[in-house]
Amino acid sequence: RTYTDVEDDESIDSKNWSTELFPDGFELQAGEFYYVEAIMQEGGGGDNLAVAWNTTGTVPANGSNPIPGHFLWSNLPTVPDIAVENQFPADGATLAPLNSSIGLDIRNGDVFTVDTGSVSMMLNGEEVTPDVTVNGTLVTIAYTPALESVMPDSSYEVVLDLMDNEGNSYSWTWSYTTHFLALGTRFIEAEDWNYDGGQWIEGANGGPTGQPYTGGAYADLVGVHGVDYNEVGLQADSNLYRTTDDPNSSLGDYMNGNNPNRGSFILETNYKIGWTNEGDWYNYTRDFPEEPTEYEVYAHLSSGGDDPNGSLALVTSDTSQPDQTIEELGAFSGAASGDWGTAIFYKLHEVGNPDTPVIVTLSGVNTIRYTVGAGAQDFEALMFVPYTGEGEAPMLEASYADGVLTLTWEGTLQSADSLEGAFSDVPEAAGVNTLEVTPDGMMQFYRAVR
Repeated sequence: RTYTDVEDDESIDSKNWSTELFPDGFELQAGEFYYVEAIMQEGGGGDNLAVAWNTTGTVPANGSNPIPGHFLWSNLPTVPDIAVENQFPADGATLAPLNSSIGLDIRNGDVFTVDTGSVSMMLNGEEVTPDVTVNGTLVTIAYTPALESVMPDSSYEVVLDLMDNEGNSYSWTWSYTTHFLALGTRFIEAEDWNYDGGQWIEGANGGPTGQPYTGGAYADLVGVHGVDYNEVGLQADSNLYRTTDDPNSSLGDYMNGNNPNRGSFILETNYKIGWTNEGDWYNYTRDFPEEPTEYEVYAHLSSGGDDPNGSLALVTSDTSQPDQTIEELGAFSGAASGDWGTAIFYKLHEVGNPDTPVIVTLSGVNTIRYTVGAGAQDFEALMFVPYTGEGEAPMLEASYADGVLTLTWEGTLQSADSLEGAFSDVPEAAGVNTLEVTPDGMMQFYRAVR
């Protein structure tokens, strides 16, 4: 405690007592709380006492304004500082939707508040401009990148900086990984099998244009057993969505967790086929782009029991009649997800060879059949992801005989006048994978790319 005495009969003019009490100043640290007590006894007249501060590092001048009232508390504030209430996507998140908003929800404190004009954000080293909205004491900082600018299955680092009303700096850094479901992925929702003997709804998988389908189009449509779907066990443990089928397929609501995440959008209606039996199958007629497109295919399955198995086929006969013929495309298998409430992705592979993926080429209208295999599973969806060839090395082989160089490749053949490039596609190589070249004495370099 620091104090001074004044005689009862001493007349006191306006005076800065701090120079007498602590001539070297009394340093205060930002963000800390200090107890201050000033006592004065007045015998008469219009005396007053005030406590002032100076944030420039010098002793307050005589007659300085008192400490502003919003910095004074009769009791310590319960929330003095700003605090993060929500981070999105969360640090370390995987399978983040491509159209995810990026940012923080921050709660202003009783003392320190966000200076909304100081906010800056970097995304993978590039400066972006987030929106800043204030609702009461909640400050939301959010940036939503253009969908076409976001790469699937890619890591992103976020750095967000700001200052508070007193000039204190704050910084947060976190990372997340986007979903591997790229733009152009076509989806088949398990609960949307054909109805009325081969009938189907256009666009229910995104259609040729890839518009998001958020579910619900097949509610209460009636499938023909043995034509549109097949139930081996004839169970009806849960009569939802396709409520008028006979026999009924057991469906469960599946809007929990990450299950309705479709990479670039979120389903509004989602069910899974549960209580399955080996041999159950479901037909899905869907329209794909007219241009033949290669797809990696995934089944979204969950199992709290044995490892799941399934298969994929094309229906090659009249889809309105029973006893249909099919062309097998491949199989799905792998370790169980561990619980019935969380589905994971199983990639289509060769039957009997799970280490060899199958790439499926589709165009126009096709009828896809999914068949439940041995083990245990709930079946939620099929995903047809455009195949880019990334991760596979291109192949280029050359042979020389009788003055002719023969090139054979997989991918796209490119050439350049020097090893440093620039390389460009070889026009004569379009649509073929073999080319004969007669050397003309000029140096030429070739490469194959995917």
